[in-house]
Amino acid sequence: MILVLISALLVYLGIIARVKKEVSYNEKNDIGYKVYLKENKFYEDKFLKENMQYVASLIKYIDVDFKSIFSINDISDLDYNYSIKGYLNITDTNNNDKVLYSKEYNLVGDKNSNVEQTNSFEILDNVRIDYEKYNKIAQSFKTAYTSNAHATLLIELKVDFKTKPNIFENSFSDSYTTNIAIPLTTPTIDVKLNTKDGNDNIVKTEINTTNISYILYGVAIIPAIFALILLVGTIKYIRREVWTSTPYETYVKKILREYEAQIVEIDGEYNFEKADIVDVKTFEELIGIYESINQPIMYIKDKKENEERETIFFIKNNNEIYRYKVKEKNFMEV
Repeated sequence: MILVLISALLVYLGIIARVKKEVSYNEKNDIGYKVYLKENKFYEDKFLKENMQYVASLIKYIDVDFKSIFSINDISDLDYNYSIKGYLNITDTNNNDKVLYSKEYNLVGDKNSNVEQTNSFEILDNVRIDYEKYNKIAQSFKTAYTSNAHATLLIELKVDFKTKPNIFENSFSDSYTTNIAIPLTTPTIDVKLNTKDGNDNIVKTEINTTNISYILYGVAIIPAIFALILLVGTIKYIRREVWTSTPYETYVKKILREYEAQIVEIDGEYNFEKADIVDVKTFEELIGIYESINQPIMYIKDKKENEERETIFFIKNNNEIYRYKVKEKNFMEV
Protein backbone atom coordinates (compact mmCIF):
# COMPACT_ATOMS: atom_id res chain seq x y z
CA MET A 1 0.00 0.00 0.00
CA ILE A 2 2.86 2.39 0.79
CA LEU A 3 4.47 1.71 -2.60
CA VAL A 4 1.14 2.27 -4.36
CA LEU A 5 0.68 5.58 -2.52
CA ILE A 6 4.22 6.67 -3.48
CA SER A 7 3.56 5.78 -7.12
CA ALA A 8 0.23 7.65 -7.08
CA LEU A 9 1.88 10.70 -5.50
CA LEU A 10 4.56 10.78 -8.22
CA VAL A 11 1.90 10.55 -10.93
CA TYR A 12 -0.03 13.38 -9.29
CA LEU A 13 3.10 15.54 -9.15
CA GLY A 14 3.67 14.77 -12.82
CA ILE A 15 0.16 15.96 -13.64
CA ILE A 16 0.44 19.26 -11.77
CA ALA A 17 3.89 19.84 -13.28
CA ARG A 18 2.33 20.16 -16.74
CA VAL A 19 2.28 23.57 -18.43
CA LYS A 20 -0.97 25.38 -19.12
CA LYS A 21 -0.97 27.44 -22.33
CA GLU A 22 -3.68 29.84 -23.43
CA VAL A 23 -4.60 31.80 -26.53
CA SER A 24 -7.50 34.18 -27.01
CA TYR A 25 -9.31 35.17 -30.18
CA ASN A 26 -12.27 37.21 -31.34
CA GLU A 27 -14.08 38.31 -34.48
CA LYS A 28 -15.35 41.74 -35.48
CA ASN A 29 -18.20 41.79 -37.95
CA ASP A 30 -19.71 44.62 -39.94
CA ILE A 31 -22.63 44.57 -42.36
CA GLY A 32 -23.30 47.43 -44.69
CA TYR A 33 -26.22 47.64 -47.08
CA LYS A 34 -27.91 49.92 -49.62
CA VAL A 35 -31.56 49.68 -50.63
CA TYR A 36 -31.87 50.33 -54.39
CA LEU A 37 -35.22 51.69 -55.55
CA LYS A 38 -37.48 51.26 -58.53
CA GLU A 39 -38.24 54.28 -60.70
CA ASN A 40 -40.52 56.58 -58.69
CA LYS A 41 -41.53 60.24 -58.50
CA PHE A 42 -40.55 60.79 -54.88
CA TYR A 43 -36.92 59.75 -54.42
CA GLU A 44 -34.21 61.36 -56.53
CA ASP A 45 -31.43 58.98 -55.41
CA LYS A 46 -31.11 55.49 -56.84
CA PHE A 47 -30.65 53.99 -53.40
CA LEU A 48 -31.30 54.69 -49.74
CA LYS A 49 -28.69 54.33 -47.02
CA GLU A 50 -28.81 52.29 -43.83
CA ASN A 51 -30.98 52.70 -40.74
CA MET A 52 -34.12 53.94 -42.47
CA GLN A 53 -37.65 52.68 -42.85
CA TYR A 54 -38.23 51.54 -46.43
CA VAL A 55 -41.39 51.32 -48.53
CA ALA A 56 -41.50 47.67 -49.64
CA SER A 57 -43.21 48.32 -53.00
CA LEU A 58 -40.39 50.65 -54.07
CA ILE A 59 -37.52 48.23 -53.37
CA LYS A 60 -35.74 46.91 -56.45
CA TYR A 61 -32.92 45.04 -54.70
CA ILE A 62 -30.77 45.28 -51.58
CA ASP A 63 -26.99 45.33 -51.88
CA VAL A 64 -25.32 43.80 -48.79
CA ASP A 65 -21.61 44.02 -47.91
CA PHE A 66 -20.20 41.59 -45.34
CA LYS A 67 -16.96 42.33 -43.54
CA SER A 68 -15.49 40.03 -40.91
CA ILE A 69 -12.08 40.24 -39.22
CA PHE A 70 -10.80 37.32 -37.17
CA SER A 71 -7.81 37.88 -34.86
CA ILE A 72 -5.86 35.71 -32.44
CA ASN A 73 -3.18 36.76 -29.95
CA ASP A 74 -0.51 34.31 -31.15
CA ILE A 75 1.10 33.73 -34.53
CA SER A 76 -0.76 30.82 -36.11
CA ASP A 77 -1.50 28.82 -39.23
CA LEU A 78 -5.10 29.54 -40.20
CA ASP A 79 -7.43 27.54 -42.48
CA TYR A 80 -10.89 28.98 -42.97
CA ASN A 81 -13.89 28.77 -45.25
CA TYR A 82 -17.10 30.73 -45.42
CA SER A 83 -20.44 30.77 -47.17
CA ILE A 84 -23.40 33.14 -47.40
CA LYS A 85 -26.87 31.67 -47.35
CA GLY A 86 -30.39 33.02 -47.37
CA TYR A 87 -33.18 31.58 -45.25
CA LEU A 88 -36.78 32.37 -46.12
CA ASN A 89 -38.76 31.75 -42.94
CA ILE A 90 -42.52 32.05 -42.55
CA THR A 91 -43.73 31.72 -38.97
CA ASP A 92 -46.92 32.09 -36.98
CA THR A 93 -47.59 35.73 -36.19
CA ASN A 94 -48.34 34.94 -32.54
CA ASN A 95 -45.34 32.65 -32.07
CA ASN A 96 -42.18 33.03 -34.14
CA ASP A 97 -40.90 29.66 -32.90
CA LYS A 98 -43.66 27.90 -34.89
CA VAL A 99 -42.30 27.63 -38.42
CA LEU A 100 -44.89 27.32 -41.19
CA TYR A 101 -42.45 27.33 -44.13
CA SER A 102 -38.70 27.49 -44.54
CA LYS A 103 -36.36 27.38 -47.52
CA GLU A 104 -32.60 27.75 -47.85
CA TYR A 105 -30.82 29.57 -50.68
CA ASN A 106 -27.12 29.23 -51.44
CA LEU A 107 -26.05 32.81 -52.28
CA VAL A 108 -22.25 32.39 -52.02
CA GLY A 109 -20.82 28.88 -52.13
CA ASP A 110 -18.02 27.68 -49.85
CA LYS A 111 -14.86 29.73 -50.25
CA ASN A 112 -11.70 28.27 -48.73
CA SER A 113 -8.44 29.94 -47.82
CA ASN A 114 -5.23 29.21 -45.94
CA VAL A 115 -2.84 31.68 -44.36
CA GLU A 116 0.34 30.77 -42.50
CA GLN A 117 2.21 32.45 -39.67
CA THR A 118 -0.22 35.28 -39.07
CA ASN A 119 -2.60 36.36 -36.36
CA SER A 120 -5.64 37.43 -38.41
CA PHE A 121 -7.65 37.07 -41.57
CA GLU A 122 -10.29 39.27 -43.21
CA ILE A 123 -13.37 38.35 -45.21
CA LEU A 124 -15.01 40.82 -47.62
CA ASP A 125 -17.92 39.77 -49.79
CA ASN A 126 -21.05 41.20 -51.38
CA VAL A 127 -24.48 39.79 -52.26
CA ARG A 128 -27.33 41.39 -54.19
CA ILE A 129 -30.74 40.44 -52.79
CA ASP A 130 -33.64 40.38 -55.25
CA TYR A 131 -36.15 41.59 -52.70
CA GLU A 132 -39.14 41.36 -55.03
CA LYS A 133 -38.44 37.68 -55.81
CA TYR A 134 -38.49 36.58 -52.16
CA ASN A 135 -41.35 38.91 -51.28
CA LYS A 136 -43.54 37.35 -53.99
CA ILE A 137 -42.81 33.82 -52.70
CA ALA A 138 -43.78 34.77 -49.16
CA GLN A 139 -46.85 36.68 -50.35
CA SER A 140 -48.02 33.72 -52.46
CA PHE A 141 -47.74 31.41 -49.45
CA LYS A 142 -49.77 33.76 -47.25
CA THR A 143 -52.43 34.21 -49.95
CA ALA A 144 -52.74 30.48 -50.52
CA TYR A 145 -52.69 29.25 -46.94
CA THR A 146 -52.87 31.84 -44.17
CA SER A 147 -52.64 35.56 -43.71
CA ASN A 148 -51.77 35.10 -40.05
CA ALA A 149 -48.06 34.72 -40.73
CA HIS A 150 -44.79 36.62 -40.40
CA ALA A 151 -42.17 36.34 -43.16
CA THR A 152 -38.45 37.17 -42.97
CA LEU A 153 -35.48 36.74 -45.25
CA LEU A 154 -32.35 36.05 -43.17
CA ILE A 155 -29.01 36.55 -44.96
CA GLU A 156 -26.23 34.86 -43.00
CA LEU A 157 -22.45 34.71 -43.28
CA LYS A 158 -21.02 31.59 -41.64
CA VAL A 159 -17.28 31.22 -41.03
CA ASP A 160 -15.58 27.93 -40.07
CA PHE A 161 -11.92 27.98 -39.15
CA LYS A 162 -9.13 25.71 -37.95
CA THR A 163 -6.01 27.18 -36.38
CA LYS A 164 -2.70 25.96 -35.00
CA PRO A 165 -1.11 28.61 -32.73
CA ASN A 166 2.67 28.37 -32.46
CA ILE A 167 2.54 27.88 -28.69
CA PHE A 168 0.08 24.97 -29.03
CA GLU A 169 1.00 21.41 -29.91
CA ASN A 170 -2.42 20.77 -31.47
CA SER A 171 -4.86 22.70 -33.62
CA PHE A 172 -8.46 23.56 -32.73
CA SER A 173 -11.59 24.46 -34.69
CA ASP A 174 -14.52 26.82 -34.21
CA SER A 175 -17.14 28.76 -36.18
CA TYR A 176 -19.20 31.94 -35.97
CA THR A 177 -22.01 33.68 -37.86
CA THR A 178 -23.33 37.15 -38.57
CA ASN A 179 -26.60 38.01 -40.31
CA ILE A 180 -29.07 40.60 -41.57
CA ALA A 181 -32.85 40.11 -41.27
CA ILE A 182 -35.14 41.60 -43.96
CA PRO A 183 -38.91 41.58 -43.31
CA LEU A 184 -41.23 40.46 -46.15
CA THR A 185 -44.91 41.00 -47.00
CA THR A 186 -45.19 44.23 -44.99
CA PRO A 187 -45.90 47.72 -46.42
CA THR A 188 -42.69 49.05 -44.92
CA ILE A 189 -39.61 47.27 -43.66
CA ASP A 190 -36.99 47.86 -40.99
CA VAL A 191 -33.78 45.95 -41.64
CA LYS A 192 -32.21 44.35 -38.55
CA LEU A 193 -28.49 43.62 -38.18
CA ASN A 194 -26.93 40.98 -35.94
CA THR A 195 -23.18 41.37 -36.22
CA LYS A 196 -22.31 39.50 -33.00
CA ASP A 197 -19.16 41.53 -32.51
CA GLY A 198 -16.54 39.69 -30.46
CA ASN A 199 -16.22 42.23 -27.68
CA ASP A 200 -15.22 39.45 -25.30
CA ASN A 201 -12.23 37.34 -26.20
CA ILE A 202 -12.75 33.59 -26.39
CA VAL A 203 -10.00 31.72 -24.55
CA LYS A 204 -8.69 28.30 -25.58
CA THR A 205 -6.48 26.30 -23.22
CA GLU A 206 -4.02 23.48 -23.88
CA ILE A 207 -2.24 21.46 -21.20
CA ASN A 208 1.23 20.30 -22.28
CA THR A 209 3.31 17.61 -20.62
CA THR A 210 6.82 18.77 -19.65
CA ASN A 211 10.07 16.84 -19.31
CA ILE A 212 9.67 16.97 -15.53
CA SER A 213 6.30 15.25 -15.89
CA TYR A 214 7.82 12.48 -18.00
CA ILE A 215 10.60 11.99 -15.41
CA LEU A 216 8.09 11.75 -12.56
CA TYR A 217 5.96 9.31 -14.54
CA GLY A 218 9.07 7.21 -15.17
CA VAL A 219 10.10 7.20 -11.51
CA ALA A 220 6.52 6.30 -10.53
CA ILE A 221 6.90 3.04 -12.45
CA ILE A 222 9.59 1.77 -10.05
CA PRO A 223 7.48 1.58 -6.83
CA ALA A 224 4.57 0.39 -8.96
CA ILE A 225 6.67 -2.57 -10.20
CA PHE A 226 7.79 -3.44 -6.66
CA ALA A 227 4.19 -3.17 -5.48
CA LEU A 228 3.16 -5.56 -8.24
CA ILE A 229 5.90 -8.02 -7.25
CA LEU A 230 4.78 -7.86 -3.62
CA LEU A 231 1.17 -8.32 -4.65
CA VAL A 232 2.04 -11.44 -6.62
CA GLY A 233 4.05 -12.74 -3.66
CA THR A 234 1.19 -12.01 -1.28
CA ILE A 235 -1.27 -13.84 -3.49
CA LYS A 236 1.05 -16.85 -3.67
CA TYR A 237 1.47 -16.79 0.11
CA ILE A 238 -2.27 -16.60 0.69
CA ARG A 239 -2.89 -19.44 -1.74
CA ARG A 240 -0.20 -21.55 -0.07
CA GLU A 241 -0.86 -20.72 3.57
CA VAL A 242 -4.59 -20.08 3.64
CA TRP A 243 -6.46 -21.32 0.61
CA THR A 244 -4.56 -24.62 0.40
CA SER A 245 -4.35 -25.32 4.16
CA THR A 246 -6.22 -28.34 5.49
CA PRO A 247 -8.57 -27.89 8.49
CA TYR A 248 -5.91 -29.57 10.66
CA GLU A 249 -3.18 -27.13 9.48
CA THR A 250 -5.52 -24.14 9.82
CA TYR A 251 -6.36 -25.06 13.42
CA VAL A 252 -2.69 -25.50 14.39
CA LYS A 253 -1.75 -22.18 12.74
CA LYS A 254 -4.56 -20.46 14.62
CA ILE A 255 -3.21 -21.69 17.96
CA LEU A 256 0.37 -20.70 17.08
CA ARG A 257 -0.76 -17.27 15.93
CA GLU A 258 -2.93 -16.48 18.96
CA TYR A 259 -0.51 -17.82 21.60
CA GLU A 260 2.81 -17.09 19.96
CA ALA A 261 4.34 -15.58 23.13
CA GLN A 262 3.51 -18.64 25.29
CA ILE A 263 4.62 -21.40 22.90
CA VAL A 264 8.12 -22.77 22.27
CA GLU A 265 8.81 -25.18 19.38
CA ILE A 266 10.92 -28.29 19.99
CA ASP A 267 13.13 -29.40 17.16
CA GLY A 268 13.21 -33.16 16.90
CA GLU A 269 11.75 -35.83 19.20
CA TYR A 270 10.85 -35.70 22.90
CA ASN A 271 10.86 -38.66 25.28
CA PHE A 272 7.61 -38.87 27.23
CA GLU A 273 8.20 -42.39 28.66
CA LYS A 274 9.57 -41.52 32.12
CA ALA A 275 7.06 -38.74 32.83
CA ASP A 276 3.63 -38.86 34.36
CA ILE A 277 1.42 -37.74 31.47
CA VAL A 278 -1.91 -36.01 31.91
CA ASP A 279 -3.80 -35.62 28.60
CA VAL A 280 -6.22 -32.70 28.47
CA LYS A 281 -9.16 -32.50 26.11
CA THR A 282 -8.88 -28.89 24.95
CA PHE A 283 -6.14 -26.39 24.36
CA GLU A 284 -7.97 -23.95 26.65
CA GLU A 285 -7.36 -26.36 29.55
CA LEU A 286 -3.66 -26.29 28.71
CA ILE A 287 -3.73 -22.49 28.76
CA GLY A 288 -5.34 -22.65 32.20
CA ILE A 289 -2.49 -24.83 33.47
CA TYR A 290 0.04 -22.46 31.86
CA GLU A 291 -1.47 -19.51 33.71
CA SER A 292 -1.45 -21.49 36.96
CA ILE A 293 2.13 -22.78 37.00
CA ASN A 294 3.71 -20.23 34.63
CA GLN A 295 5.68 -22.79 32.61
CA PRO A 296 6.10 -22.43 28.82
CA ILE A 297 4.01 -24.43 26.40
CA MET A 298 6.19 -26.54 24.16
CA TYR A 299 5.09 -28.20 20.99
CA ILE A 300 6.20 -30.75 18.44
CA LYS A 301 4.94 -30.02 14.95
CA ASP A 302 3.57 -32.70 12.61
CA LYS A 303 4.81 -35.71 14.57
CA LYS A 304 4.08 -38.91 12.66
CA GLU A 305 2.12 -41.50 14.63
CA ASN A 306 1.09 -44.60 12.69
CA GLU A 307 1.55 -42.68 9.42
CA GLU A 308 -0.81 -39.97 10.64
CA ARG A 309 0.20 -36.43 11.51
CA GLU A 310 -0.34 -34.90 14.90
CA THR A 311 0.91 -31.83 16.71
CA ILE A 312 1.62 -32.11 20.44
CA PHE A 313 1.38 -29.20 22.86
CA PHE A 314 2.60 -29.87 26.42
CA ILE A 315 3.75 -28.29 29.66
CA LYS A 316 6.42 -29.96 31.80
CA ASN A 317 6.11 -29.44 35.53
CA ASN A 318 8.74 -31.45 37.44
CA ASN A 319 7.95 -35.07 36.52
CA GLU A 320 4.47 -34.29 35.26
CA ILE A 321 3.59 -33.48 31.67
CA TYR A 322 0.27 -31.91 30.75
CA ARG A 323 -0.35 -32.75 27.11
CA TYR A 324 -2.79 -31.77 24.36
CA LYS A 325 -2.74 -33.57 21.02
CA VAL A 326 -4.09 -32.21 17.74
CA LYS A 327 -4.62 -35.21 15.47
CA GLU A 328 -5.12 -34.82 11.74
CA LYS A 329 -7.52 -37.76 11.60
CA ASN A 330 -9.91 -35.88 13.91
CA PHE A 331 -10.33 -33.24 11.18
CA MET A 332 -11.03 -35.68 8.41
CA GLU A 333 -14.53 -35.57 6.95
CA VAL A 334 -16.46 -38.75 7.54
